[in-house]
Amino acid sequence: KMDSDDKLLYAAFERVFKQHSYVFKDKSALAACVHLAQEFDISAEEIVHGIDTLKETREDTSNEVTIAQIESKAFRDVLVKQCSNKSQPRTATKRHLPLRASLSEREQQQFQPTPKRQATAAAGTPGARHKTSLAASTPTGAAHQLTPNGRATPATSSKYAARTNSRQVASVLNDSVPPLNQLANAGGAACSIQIMGPQMAPVGKHLYMVEPLEAKVHAMDERISDWCDALKAALPKGEADNVNKLSVGDAAQDPVWVVGRVILEGGGEGEQQVLLEGGLEGSEGERVRLDLSALTSTTQGPPCRVFPGQVVAVHGTNPTGECILARRLCTHLPAPAPAAVCDQACSMVVAAGPFTPGDEFTYAPLDDLLQYCSDKQPDVVVLLGPFVDAQHPAVESGNIFATFEGLFQEEVLKRLVAWGARHPHARIALVPSTRDAHHAPVFPTPSFVLPPTLRTTAAAAGVAAAAAPTPTQQTERSGEAGAGPALGTQGQALMCLQNPCTFAAGGGLVAGACSSDILKALAGSEQAKGGGPGQDRLGALASHILGQRSFFPVYPAPPGTCLDLSAASFLTPACTPHLLLLASDLAPFAKMVAPQPPQPTSQQQQQQQQPPYSQSPAQPSQSPAQQQSPEQQQQQQPAQQPSIASAPAQVVCVNPGRLAKGGSGGTFAHVHVHSGQAPVPQRCRVEIVRV
Repeated sequence: KMDSDDKLLYAAFERVFKQHSYVFKDKSALAACVHLAQEFDISAEEIVHGIDTLKETREDTSNEVTIAQIESKAFRDVLVKQCSNKSQPRTATKRHLPLRASLSEREQQQFQPTPKRQATAAAGTPGARHKTSLAASTPTGAAHQLTPNGRATPATSSKYAARTNSRQVASVLNDSVPPLNQLANAGGAACSIQIMGPQMAPVGKHLYMVEPLEAKVHAMDERISDWCDALKAALPKGEADNVNKLSVGDAAQDPVWVVGRVILEGGGEGEQQVLLEGGLEGSEGERVRLDLSALTSTTQGPPCRVFPGQVVAVHGTNPTGECILARRLCTHLPAPAPAAVCDQACSMVVAAGPFTPGDEFTYAPLDDLLQYCSDKQPDVVVLLGPFVDAQHPAVESGNIFATFEGLFQEEVLKRLVAWGARHPHARIALVPSTRDAHHAPVFPTPSFVLPPTLRTTAAAAGVAAAAAPTPTQQTERSGEAGAGPALGTQGQALMCLQNPCTFAAGGGLVAGACSSDILKALAGSEQAKGGGPGQDRLGALASHILGQRSFFPVYPAPPGTCLDLSAASFLTPACTPHLLLLASDLAPFAKMVAPQPPQPTSQQQQQQQQPPYSQSPAQPSQSPAQQQSPEQQQQQQPAQQPSIASAPAQVVCVNPGRLAKGGSGGTFAHVHVHSGQAPVPQRCRVEIVRV
C-alpha cells in the first residue's frame, strides 16, 4: 500500500506525462516509470525524453505508454545512453531528491525537511545542486548570468554540450535533388516575406478568454456551411443539387449527400460510436448515427479515418431516419492552390522551440542554430515558439529572477537582431506559441509586439523590425472576397507572424506554419479502420489539415490547446500552401502529402466505378418498354468523387522536431527549393538536421 509520499510522487509523474500529451494504458506502466527513474537517478522529464526517443525509433505515433514499452530492452538501452554522459545507473533509494524537479511547488513543500535539518543539509545535498542547475538561485538572477555580449553562459557539465551528433543529417526528402549553393544568395537581393490572409489584432486589442456559447456554435456551424459550399462546387451539377437536400435525420431510400460534423461518443478506443451532427440551417443541429461498416469492410481501398470535429460529406441512405448507411465518405476538400507562381530558388531553415535544454536555462541550442545559418546562408529562418517555455522546470518553479518579457527580449530578440545585422540578405520570421510564458495563452495566437527599445536597437544595427500590423495593413493584406488571397509587401528583416499563419517567401514559395501540436492531437483522437497494409499514418494525419481547410480541425481540443473559437476564422489557411510547417512532439519528418487523397468507398461503389463492359451482340437489345428514362439512368449512375481541380497534387509537409528535447539536442529542418517551372515538390529537398 502506498503512503502519502508515494501518492504525491506518482501523481507528479502522471502530471508531467500529461503535459507531454502521454497517457498510461494502466497503472503498472506508471509504476515502472517511477522505478526506472529511481534506478537511473533521473527525473520524470528525462523519462519522457526517453519515451520520445523510443517512439521516434519505432515510428510509433500513438500517445499511449504501455508496460511492454517501459520494460523493453530497447527502452532501457535508451536510458543507459542518456545517462552515459552523467554516471552509470545504480540502485537508488526509494525516493531521490532530483525527482522533485517534476513536482509542483505545493508538492515540494510536503517533502521539505524541518528548518534545522534543512539549514545543515542545503549546501551539500544532491537535491540542492540539482535545483541550482536548473535556474538562477542567486539574488542577481538569470539576467546577470549573461556574458558581455548578452549570451547566457552554458554549464560545463551540460549533457547538451557533450552531444556527439551535431549537424548530423537524420533524414532527407528527395535525396536526388542537390542542396542549394550556400553562397547563391549572399550579397544578392534581400529576400522578402509577404503575409497572406487576414491578421489578428495585437495583444491588448484582441480579447481572449471571452468565448460566448453563441460564438462557439456559430464557428462550428460556419465550418459546416463552408464545407457544403465547397462540396457543391466540387461536384457535377446533377450531384450538387442533391447536397443537403434533406436533413441528416430525414428518412431517405435513395442515396443523398449530407454534410455534418463527426462526433465520437461511447466507450474507449475502438468502441466509440460515430455520430453525424448536421448544420443549423438544414438540420437544426440534429445528430444521427453514422454506419461506416460498408467502408471499413474492404481491404483494397484507403482506410476510413474519422476524428471528433471533422467535417465530412456522406453519400448514403437513411432508411429509418436514425442511422445513415454510408456508401461514400468525403473527408478532404482542400483550398485552391496559390495564385502566384513559384519559380525562384529559396533556402529556408525551420526550427521549433523550446530553445533551452530541460536541465539548464541557457539558449545554447539557439546559438548553434544561428551559427549553422551563418555557415549555410539561408534566405529565410522560420522560428516557431515556445521561446520562453512555460513548461521548463526553471520557469515552472519560479526560480528565474527576471521577467519573462525581459528574458525574451534579452536572450532571444537581441541574438536575432545581432544575427540579422550580420546577414542583411536573410529574413527571420517569429511564430508564437501558447507555451510562451511572456505571451497571450490563446490559440489562434496574435503576433508578438516588439518593444520600442528593441526597434531602436534594430535601427541602430541596420535591421528593420516588423511590429504587429496596423488596422490599415490588415485591410490591405486581407484581400477582397472572391478575389483570392492578397499578398502584403513586407521587407523587414525580423517579422512577427501570428499562429497559425500563411506567408509567401522569396519568389512566391507559399508556406503555412503552426506551432500548436495538431499532429499529436490528431494522433490521439483519430480512428482508422479498413484499408490495406502499408499505410503512412504521419502523412495521413498531415493531410487532414489540408483537406479540412483548418490548421486545427479537432474539436473538442486536447487540454492545454487554449482554443478560442471566437477567432476560428484565423485557423483557415489563405490557400493550399506549397510547404506545410507543423511543430510537433512526434517524430520529425518531411513527406509528400496529397491534399486530396483517395476517399473510402464501399465495394458496391468500387464495382460501379469500373469501366462498363460493351454489350455483346448475342445479347438481346432492350425493348422500348424496358428502356430507362434519363432520370432513372441518373439515379443508377455511381456518385461522382468530389474533386477540387485547382488544388495541388502534393504538398511538402515538414515537422522539424524540437530544437531541444529534454536535456539534449533535438532537430531542425533545412528546405532547399530550386528554381524552375516544375511543381515545388519535385524540385524541393528537405533535410532533418540534428542541432
